[in-house]
Amino acid sequence: MTDYARERFEELKAYVDNLPKAEFDKQAAKGQVHNKAIFDMIRKGDALGVYCSVKQKPSLLEKRDDDGMTPLHWSGSDKPGVMQEILTSEVSNSPWVCDRFGRLPLDVLRDGGHHTHADKMERLTYPRLFRDEKDGPVSPEKIKAFDDKSKALGRPDTRPPFANNIDFKSSIPRLKSQAKDRGDLER
Repeated sequence: MTDYARERFEELKAYVDNLPKAEFDKQAAKGQVHNKAIFDMIRKGDALGVYCSVKQKPSLLEKRDDDGMTPLHWSGSDKPGVMQEILTSEVSNSPWVCDRFGRLPLDVLRDGGHHTHADKMERLTYPRLFRDEKDGPVSPEKIKAFDDKSKALGRPDTRPPFANNIDFKSSIPRLKSQAKDRGDLER
């Protein structure tokens, strides 16, 4: 996460901590107005509404739109990265959810050219690879929390839907063109 996004998220967090309960409830209710309200708030860039909604009801992180995308998929449209930080402030299984095209939120970020944010998302999607990393873009506590969630889920299935019925072989078969011919054997 960039320094700008980190600073904006910390400012938002401090602002929400000082909000009166009635105002917090009003902002949190925006995410439950209708079934796709969380996606509307992300599209509009309503960081306050998304933050309050997610804090009050973390299950909103697992909502899906018509294409199977979660709010974390939609956070790829936010260039500063504040929305991504809000949506990963609560631990959920959304980093491992594929949309109907077989893309993870990580893939959406890479496709959109947001490589610094994708590096952060990679650490949350595959936490066991980065468990011992020091001074990375994600705090070790957050990586551990997502690692615990992935262990609780078992092995998250991050394969695209068309690959669900494919059995992978333990070794890669050699192609005929890769087989050694008589000339290779004599050399």
